[in-house]
Amino acid sequence: GVVRMWDLRADRLCREFKGAHVNRSHTIGVAWSCDMRYVAVGSEDGSIIAYEAGSGKSILRISGHRDAVTGLVFDPSRPILCSASLDGTLNTWTV
Repeated sequence: GVVRMWDLRADRLCREFKGAHVNRSHTIGVAWSCDMRYVAVGSEDGSIIAYEAGSGKSILRISGHRDAVTGLVFDPSRPILCSASLDGTLNTWTV
């Protein structure tokens, strides 16, 4: 799968986050860390991949859901990532 970051004002592709997450048929969750340094991307295999925003390199894989991860959000005050999945669960992760 590929997640693309676009500069809408300039109408140009800025970065691609690809290779580590699976996305074929479901809409997956994507979230930016509050400091804008990291992007978390859900995967259809139930995992979450964290990428460095500047380089696009995958740096962390979190497993724990049994179905596609469709929602993600970073806590603005603590190093916590919350995830929602089609398996019906919500999880929190210390990142």
